[in-house]
Amino acid sequence: MRYVFFSLLVPAGLALAAPARAQARFSMGPQVGAVGSFTSYYGYGNYTGTGRPYQTRYLAGFEAGVVGALNLGHVQVQPALLFAQRGFRIADDYITYYFHATTSVRQRLNYLSLPLNLAYTFRATGQGLQVFGGPYVSLLLGGTYVYHNTYVGYRQPEYTIDGTLPVAGSQQYGSSSNDPAEPNPPLTTYYARRLDAGFQVGLGYRFGNGLVRAGYSLGLTNPGVGSEVDHGQNGVYTTKPSSYPNQAFQLSLAYLFSLPSGS
Repeated sequence: MRYVFFSLLVPAGLALAAPARAQARFSMGPQVGAVGSFTSYYGYGNYTGTGRPYQTRYLAGFEAGVVGALNLGHVQVQPALLFAQRGFRIADDYITYYFHATTSVRQRLNYLSLPLNLAYTFRATGQGLQVFGGPYVSLLLGGTYVYHNTYVGYRQPEYTIDGTLPVAGSQQYGSSSNDPAEPNPPLTTYYARRLDAGFQVGLGYRFGNGLVRAGYSLGLTNPGVGSEVDHGQNGVYTTKPSSYPNQAFQLSLAYLFSLPSGS
């Protein structure tokens, strides 16, 4: 993780290299936004032990917190502290020799996120169009997980696994089953990593005290992994499920209050 924390210093260092004649002006205020997040997920196979990737879908969420803007002419340093939601959805089906199954998954992760963006504004006043980019580091606060499976042509019609995702630990999720012949339904162990880090880029527009931004973020760490799962099919195990780096599109609106500065 050292390279991530080092990268947090780069925007600040570039800002300090701005012309000394530029008068620094700082403003800050609340920010709220909508998020569409997704990730790749490699999960349970069709009882062959090979596993296969699932096609994931966007999960809607939100971000909220405070953002600041240190204006140094055409260069701005924009730190923020946000509650940020990430995750993904799966709606999938597959066919084996035994049955046809449909799978629905929703995983939501809640983070405390610290992005540090460097923005270039086309006006020295900081107004108008701007391009931004920079690193972020996020601390996982917790999350939820729902896995629902429905079978056609098999004695177990459906089951659901749900609960909260532990932080930097592991937990077993049992399933509810209507089949008395299967008193011990599948269990899986899944855990979410505490730290996420990555980079984000985007476009913004400052109009008076308002700032609207649209961006894309890409994580550099895998947020969650799981253990192998025994589905009771003659002792055959499926492969280890794993999700890949968080990705998200964000649209946010901030209202920045100008703070007094010495001349």
